[in-house]
Amino acid sequence: MKFCLVFSLLFVGALYEKVTVLQKKMTTFWVDLNAKIKIKLSEFLYILYF
Repeated sequence: MKFCLVFSLLFVGALYEKVTVLQKKMTTFWVDLNAKIKIKLSEFLYILYF
């Protein structure tokens, strides 16, 4: 019984770690994407104005 509990705790811990790493990757990805979109928009507006 104790072994089962320890195993499930380890499993949940590993899963949680994977999820947090994935979330961090997704967050950086979205930040990069937003920055790229903003740069493209500003370039486009610059071209329109001049």
